[in-house]
Parts: sequence; C-alpha cells; structure tokens
Amino acid sequence: MSTQLPPPTPARRVMRLLWQTARRRAAGRELRQRELMGRRRKEGADSGLGGLMRFFMVLIVCFIHGILGWNMIQATRDAVTSSNPEAVGHIILSSEDQAVLNEAIARQTELNQRKQALAASTHTTMADRQEVIEAEKRRDYALSQLANRSQPPGKSNSKARQAHRAEVERRFRSEGSAAFVVVDRSLGNLFTQSSRQAAVPAAVLGLFLGWWLTMLVCQGEGLELDVQRRRHPMWEWLLSHPIRPVHAFYTELLAPCMANPIYFTAPIFFWSAFRLLPFNGPVWPAALLVGLPLAVATSAVGKSLETVALLRLGVRTRGAVLGLVSWFGYIAMILPFFLLQFDGFGRLLGGLLGSVSGWFPVWPVRALLFGWGDAPSLTQVTVSWWLFSSAMALGAIGLTQRATVHGLQAPTSGTGPASSRLLAVRSRFGKNPLQRKELLWLWRDKGAIVQVLLVPLTIAATQAFHFRNLYRLADNSWSLLSGVAIICGTYLLLVLGPRSLASEGGALWLSLTWPRGLEDLLKAKARLWSRIANWVVGCILAVSCLFFPADWWKIALVGAGWLIFSRTLALKAVALVSAPSSSGEAEPPNRARYWIALIGTLAFGTGVMLHAWHVAIMGIVFSSLVAVAMWQGLRARLPYLFDPWSEKSVPAPSLLHATVGIALMVEGVGIAVALASAFGNPATLWLVRSVVYGVVGSIACIVMLGFLKERNVDFGDIVRWPVDGVRFPMRRGLALAVMLGGATAVLAIVYMLGLRLIPTANEALDEAARFATQYAGQKFWFALLAVGMAPLTEEYFFRGLLYRSLDRELGDWRAMVLSAAFFAIFHPPLAWVPVAALGVVNAWLFKKTRHLLPCVICHATYNAVVIFLPG
Repeated sequence: MSTQLPPPTPARRVMRLLWQTARRRAAGRELRQRELMGRRRKEGADSGLGGLMRFFMVLIVCFIHGILGWNMIQATRDAVTSSNPEAVGHIILSSEDQAVLNEAIARQTELNQRKQALAASTHTTMADRQEVIEAEKRRDYALSQLANRSQPPGKSNSKARQAHRAEVERRFRSEGSAAFVVVDRSLGNLFTQSSRQAAVPAAVLGLFLGWWLTMLVCQGEGLELDVQRRRHPMWEWLLSHPIRPVHAFYTELLAPCMANPIYFTAPIFFWSAFRLLPFNGPVWPAALLVGLPLAVATSAVGKSLETVALLRLGVRTRGAVLGLVSWFGYIAMILPFFLLQFDGFGRLLGGLLGSVSGWFPVWPVRALLFGWGDAPSLTQVTVSWWLFSSAMALGAIGLTQRATVHGLQAPTSGTGPASSRLLAVRSRFGKNPLQRKELLWLWRDKGAIVQVLLVPLTIAATQAFHFRNLYRLADNSWSLLSGVAIICGTYLLLVLGPRSLASEGGALWLSLTWPRGLEDLLKAKARLWSRIANWVVGCILAVSCLFFPADWWKIALVGAGWLIFSRTLALKAVALVSAPSSSGEAEPPNRARYWIALIGTLAFGTGVMLHAWHVAIMGIVFSSLVAVAMWQGLRARLPYLFDPWSEKSVPAPSLLHATVGIALMVEGVGIAVALASAFGNPATLWLVRSVVYGVVGSIACIVMLGFLKERNVDFGDIVRWPVDGVRFPMRRGLALAVMLGGATAVLAIVYMLGLRLIPTANEALDEAARFATQYAGQKFWFALLAVGMAPLTEEYFFRGLLYRSLDRELGDWRAMVLSAAFFAIFHPPLAWVPVAALGVVNAWLFKKTRHLLPCVICHATYNAVVIFLPG
C-alpha cells in the first residue's frame, strides 16, 4: 500500500478558489449585517433586488472616490490662497481670472471716458446719454463676473453672494485694481518653480493622500457592525488541506480587494484628481494603472494588520484593535464630507499646516502627483505610484511572515485590569455588585468600549450633523435646544441598550446563575446607560441655561421630565434582550418588540420643541406604560430565554394588549369623529359625535372581545375580577360609586373655578363656554355621549383591561396612579387633574368591588354632575 501523499493543489487553482470563497464570505457577511440591522432575508425573495442594491453600492463608492479626489485639489488651491501673505486684506482672484479683472478695469475706463466726453460736450444728444448708460451696464456686468469669480469658498447662499458683490463694487470704485490680488493657484507651476511656495500645498496634498490611503487600508472586507464576534480567517481551516500554507496566507492578503467594491473603484479617485492637474492627454489610463495596483497594496496591508492582531494579540485586545480599525475606516470615509461643507475649510487647513509645512518634504508629493522632471508627467507619476505600491505590498508580506513565524495561535493567558481600586467593593462605584460588574466589564474588555460607546457616539454625531440646520434655529429658542438634547439622548439610549446586550455574547447565560438573577442585571444595565445619557442631555441643558438664563426654571422642568423619560426608555431598550445563537453570535432584536419600544419616544422631545406641553407629558406617560408592558412580557420569557421554542406568552389580558387596544380605539374614534364633523352638518354636531363614538367604541370592544375569546378570556372574566381581599357587596358598591362620582365631580367644578385665576386657563375656559353656548340645543346628545356611551367603553378598556394588567405587574398604588395618568392624557389638558382623580377612584372601586358596574356608575355620575350642575 502506497503511503505517498497526493501532490499539492496548483497555486493558480488555490488562489482562484480562495478568491471565490472571499466573495461568498463577503455576501454572507452582508446578509449577517442586514440581520443585525433587522432586515432579515426571506426565503425565495427576489435576488434581483440584492443585485440592484449592490449596483447602487458600487455607484456610492465611485462617488466617494470622485468627490474626495476633486475636493483634495480644490482644498489645496484654497490653502495656497491662505498661505499667500499678499492676500491679507485684499479680494483674492486666481491667476486664471486675471482676464476678468482686466475686463472690469477696461469697462471702468471706458465709462470714465464716456462721462468726461459727455461733461465736456456743449451739446449732448439722447444718443450720447444712451452710450453712457450702455457703458454703465457693461461695467456692472463686468463687476458681477468679477464678484462671481472672487466669491470665497463655502459662501454660496444668496445673502452672502449679495454682500460680497456689494463689497466688490465698493472697493473697486474706491481703490480700483489695488483692492485685488491675483494668486497663482496653478499647482503645477508651484511645484516646478519654487519648493518654498509648494510647502503648504504639499502638506495639504500629503494629508489628503495619507487620509485616503488609511481609509482604504482600514476598510477590510466590509464594514463590521458586530465587532465582538470572533473572526475566522480562511487559513484557520485551510491548513489541513493539501495546499501550501503560503498560498493560503498570501491569497488572504487579497481577500478584501476581491470582496469590497471600494478597492476596485479606487482609480476614480485618481481620475478625479488628475483631471484638475496640468497633464497633457487622457488621464483615465494613468488612473487605472495607478489605482488598481494601489488597491491591491492597501488590501494587503489591511489584511496583514488583521492577521497580526489575530495571531499576536490576546482575545480582548484584538477585539478592541479590530473594532478600532473598522471604526476608523468608517470615520475616514465620511468625515471629509462633513468637514468640506464648512465655510473656508481649505483656507483653514492651509493656515493650520502653514506653521509645520517647513518640515514637510515636498519631493514625495511632487513625485506622486506631478513627477520628478521639470514638467508634469503622467508616466513619471505612474512609475512613482508603482514603486510606492510595491513597497506597501512587500511590507504587508513581510509583516504577515513575521506574525506567522511565532505560531498560529494567539496568546491565551489573559489578565484582569492592572488597577481596579476605583471599582473596589468599598468604593462609591462598587456598592452595587451588578453595577460593579458592568463597570469592570468596560474596564477589562477593551473591545466593549468600541462596541458600546465609540460606535453609538459616532452614529449620534453623524445624526447631529444631519440636524445642524435645526440647531441653528435653536439659537433663538430654549425649547428647540432642549428638544434637540432630548432627541440626542433618546437616540443614544436606543443604540446603547441593544449594543450593550449584544456585547455580552455567549456569556449572557452566566447571569442566570447569579443570586440576583438576569432581570436585576438588565435593570442595572438600564440604570447605567440612562446615567450616561443623562450626562449628555444634562450638558446640553446646562448650555441652554447659559444661553437663556431667564428660562432656567422651564429648562429645569424639562430636565426633571427627562429623568423619568430616560429611565423608562432605558428599560425598554434592555427589554429587547435575546439569547445568542448556537455559534455565540448576538441575535438581532425582535422587530415587533423594537417597534413597540419606539412608541412615545419622540413625543416628549417634539412636544418640548413645539411648546406642546400636553404632547410632552403624553410622551412620558406613554413611554412609562410601554416600558411596564415590555417588562411584563420580559418576565414571562426570561425563563425560556435560551429555549425560545418552549416560551409561554403572558396570560391574557396582558398590559400590551390593553395599551395597543386603547391606542387603536382612541385613534379610531378621533379619526371617525373628525371625518364625520368635516362632512356633517354643524347643527347636528353632537348627534353625529354620539353616534360615531357609540359605533366605533362598540366595534373596538367587539374586536377586543373576539381577540380575548381566542385566548380563553370571556366577557365575564373582564367584568368580574377575582382578586383576594374583602369584597364590598354590590348594593354598597353602587351607592358608594354614586357618592364618590358626585364628590369627585364637585371637586372638579371647584378646580375649574380655581383655574379662572390663571389668565391663560381663563381664556381657554371662556372659549369652551362659547363653544358650549353655540351648541346649547344639542346638550341632550352631548349628555348621551358623556353619560351613556363613554363610561361603558372607557371603563372596559381602562379599568377592565389596563388597570387589571398594571395591578398584576406593579401592585396597588403605582398601578392606580399610572392607569389614572394614562386615562387622563386622552382628555383635554385642563381636565387632566380631575379626570386623573376619577381614574384613581374608579381603580379603587374596581379593586374593592371586583366588578366593573360600580366603575361605570361612578363615571356616569361624574360626567352628569359636571355637565348639568354648573348650568
């Protein structure tokens, strides 16, 4: 029997197969990123859509390269202007615009001659005056062209253009050509004539080129959103195959170039830059000859850095390094677009680099962009870039070789933090063991900083830039600035919560063995992240107080509301927890739960910004109720977190059922009443509203009854509440309901009279009285609506479903207060206090009598007394 081993697979076949594997791996990573973002790919979905998305992705990266190359040259030209000492105090023109200045001077001279001739003439005709007018028009047109060509970069709005044109005309008439200075911004002339003058543009060009090359190196095989998972390079499983290990490693160096379109579109950068440089002939062949080898070299450097991190760094450290590399690749790609939108960025950059440009060597930039001869040469530029790309590729190969010499296993001996006195048990931060666990995790796991803090803050900063116009409006309003702070804090919490849960990874099950349990761990996370968000929002609100000191007490009230809102929002965020998959990777949050968590998130911020305080309070109450509902569901599924197939739902009626049912019922009634009022007769307004409310409310009740019937909950199970404790007899309960309803109504009337002492409230009450007088003939229908219909529907939803679920989750007084607050926010703001009192009374009645009928009688009595007693 022969023991001869089979011959190794040929190198070409190995490389071809591995590059195909790299492309498939990139497609799998793209699918995984879509899953993490919540866009799961359905079975049998149209694959053409994915191809269209990839096509648009290629277009986007082409645009990125093109705009970066174009802006590199434009910013360098602006920097040349700022580095010219003669430009100080003058209006700057490029050397290409000398003819425009000469034209303006010639037109001014012509106009002066026409005016002198007209003044010297003893007999002037209409034709002579018309020639002067035409000369003035030509002079004004020349000045307009001069103003357009000397327009400072970034000042593109109409107001800035008009101001600059007025300045150009004023100085031209007073100073003439002395007001202008012509700056030679031809980069080719600067680099071929004087190395001293080329120092500043060389520094700017070197900075842009270094930034662009670093961006390519850090791109890798695609943007990584989940940097906590372990990375498996292809050579980890290929070393057992009959191939040469060197083929696996060297092919891996080109995997990013095969998988990421940002590499093979790199020639667009050079094509865009070369078009603005003084080269003779077509530039696209040189762009291809320069861009493609450089793409291969940067791909190799990026993969070599990843290999070094995987082989020579510890598990926790390599996670931080890979995360930082991926993060910087994203930042390096988008940051220039933001910076270049600021006014005069090129001149500012030239001013900053002017002090250090003397130490920057000019010859490397000159060789890479203009050549080394007396005139710009594309051939010399191509040779320079080939030499530079070869040096990068050889460096990547040498770095990979050096990393693999010491073995293919990363060091496994990990140590904890060098010093953790700050988080010791006796310290202020270590009193709560769960809080100490979170802080120690951040202290120990370096990759967690990237995943939990750096990436969310980067996303928040990106969104802040997108809303920059809104911040400019906030200069004149404390409410807008406070609303922006709330929106930023909301966005931060919605990102922080899921990412902190994902960073636990496969270690999440360890929390089940703690004496405190996983629920306490999640609450500790919620407290930690809400405090982080509180610091961010608090800083912005403090700045608001500095800008608007007279409104400090209003800003303080917004801050107090934020403290409640942030806690509920953090609880909703961590309630999205899901167990990692069998491979240890984090699963994306359930989309239905995620959308439920968004309920009420923007109402608080938008209410503050628009001075709609009732909307802001509704956002706080709604968010609090949804948080309790999500935690009720979380408690039901926590025992089955690692066994979701055995998960049991919350017994009906759950708090989520009640919340969604009430929201749909109220929205349905509001839309139906609005439509009926718009197309109905004003004389029958309350008749129409009574009928619509009765029909829509009945439909909502019937739909909810059918929904609960499928979950083995009958109508009688809602009307009667079998709770422990002393139960009032029905007759006593009904008599008590009438008395409590009347007493609450009297207190409501007294409260309304007290509101008359407040001017704004008094105006609103007068408006309501005028409205009631206008429809006084329809008082019967209004009473039928308030006394006969509303108590039945509202008590079924707010007490029968909502309060029952809240009491099961929170207990007595908290359930009463929250259900009453939720009941009140669906009424006019001036009636919130008495309606909330009625909600508390009815919740107490329902708990004591264990029946909804006394609640309906109390509600009807309250409405009847409020309607008829004042009249």
